[in-house]
Amino acid sequence: MKIEDYNKVFDLDVKAVVDMTIQSLMLLKENGENIINMSSVRVTHVITEISMVY
Repeated sequence: MKIEDYNKVFDLDVKAVVDMTIQSLMLLKENGENIINMSSVRVTHVITEISMVY
């Protein structure tokens, strides 16, 4: 696996969730809403060639 591939997966799986949370935090607080974090299917279905830990 190349570092570029790792960065793409990390950006999607981690940074996107954090960014979405930051962008919606005020609205969530105002309405008493909650966040449900659902993990990727990769957690339970490991593919050796593309799996990674972060």
